[in-house]
Amino acid sequence: MTDGTVAHRCVAVLVLGVLVLGAMVLVSVGCGPKKPELFRVRGRILDAEMKQPLAGVRLVLRATFPADVGKTTLKSFGVTRADGSYDVDLSEGFAVLREAGEIGLDAAKPGYSPVSVGVPVPIRSAPFFRMGDIVMTRSAGLLREGPPPAPPPARGLFRDDPPPRRR
Repeated sequence: MTDGTVAHRCVAVLVLGVLVLGAMVLVSVGCGPKKPELFRVRGRILDAEMKQPLAGVRLVLRATFPADVGKTTLKSFGVTRADGSYDVDLSEGFAVLREAGEIGLDAAKPGYSPVSVGVPVPIRSAPFFRMGDIVMTRSAGLLREGPPPAPPPARGLFRDDPPPRRR
């Protein structure tokens, strides 16, 4: 063999190796596990009176499906950030969520009346659904002026208290 023939064979083996490696990469990318299609709901929650963001609001994004026996509900949870904003995801995929009888978002925070709002069925082309601002009102028990009244003092519960008198 001549040096030219050996060089041609080495180049051919190298090209073949690159082609095989490239094909393996293409196959592994196409056949790997798919990322779940997230249905993301974004928005902001405000105090109704002050129009200020509410942090720490507990959120439940729920999709309810009709079933042969009872209903099935998928849920995902979230909490608002300091600026009142939130992102809550359902990862069941758009095809599944299109079959939902109802999609809703529930918001709850101690001291405020809970809120439930409907969410439209997702559209595949949209990466997320932007909700309008949700406002929460303070619970009626917290609307009075001043601190809450002090409870009456307990008697007979502590070692230093005299026992109750018998008549």
